[in-house]
Amino acid sequence: QSIVIHPPISVANYKFNEIGDFYLCISRLRPEKRVDIVVDAFRNMPEERLIIVGDGALAEKIESKISPNIKLYKNINESMLIDLLSKCRAVIYVPLNEDFGLVPLESMASGKMCISANEGGCLETVVDGMTGYLIRVNENSIIDCVKNFDIKKAEKSKNLCIERAKIFDFKNTRKQWLKVLNVKEDLGD
Repeated sequence: QSIVIHPPISVANYKFNEIGDFYLCISRLRPEKRVDIVVDAFRNMPEERLIIVGDGALAEKIESKISPNIKLYKNINESMLIDLLSKCRAVIYVPLNEDFGLVPLESMASGKMCISANEGGCLETVVDGMTGYLIRVNENSIIDCVKNFDIKKAEKSKNLCIERAKIFDFKNTRKQWLKVLNVKEDLGD
């Protein structure tokens, strides 16, 4: 019998500005992250904008596929990333059987739904239809989800997303550790 304590985030570091006009994909550019499938989907939706944040072994391949509606930022600072999260329409995160991922939590902490792989750690963090969408990862599924994305539902889900992210906040993780370690007195931060 195991006790699982997930990696934490600091929800207070994130903010919500608006449901913007672009989708955001944050990932290392490696085969198992499947960013190339996201790019292929958006190449077939020239009316939809995609911003990718990441670098890695597939950077040249991704760059060769970029169309006018897609931007790639290989290296940005944390404040720019937080700003992009606060202004995107939704985040797309589709790695192959990722054991756990902080990107969906960062998305939700920013009040944004996360379009995620229906596998791996995404199943533990994203609540399908409420804080995001769990999809089979292929070009058609991504296109279908983006084309049918309901902006009004995204606006209504803002608070649900933030509340879901708080479950994984440092404060809750700390409480879990204190309980597991049987520490009765919290000596402060």
